Amino acid sequence: MRPVTRAELLWTVVLGIVLVGSAFCLVDLHFQMRQLFVAHEHEMDVHRRLLDDQAELEMKVRRASLPGSISAGAAMLDLSGATGADTVTLVEAPDGRIDFLPEVRRELDALTTNGDAQKSKVDPKNAQPSVRGAGAGGRS
Repeated sequence: MRPVTRAELLWTVVLGIVLVGSAFCLVDLHFQMRQLFVAHEHEMDVHRRLLDDQAELEMKVRRASLPGSISAGAAMLDLSGATGADTVTLVEAPDGRIDFLPEVRRELDALTTNGDAQKSKVDPKNAQPSVRGAGAGGRS
């Protein structure tokens, strides 16, 4: 048997420490992986529950938006039911805003411009006379 040199002993100790350190790192990595797996499973469970809640809420909205439900709710509040004359359909505009249907938007814009044009025309019979210097006792 040959004698063990000091360098060989030192290398054996260093490599043993590296091996033990690597084993600790491997165990820690396995623990972290398990924690991530548990967190992922929990998030998937929450996701499934949220999807179920979303489907249930969509069904409630569909049921509530039926004309019979709207009329029944209005009757409970002693109101008249919705008719086509006073119902407006809203859509999502390309930029993400909620807006009226294009036909309704054109009608509203036309009414607005007509209303502005009529306001700008002042009937001389109904015009209010302007009063100058009213704050100074009628003197200017």
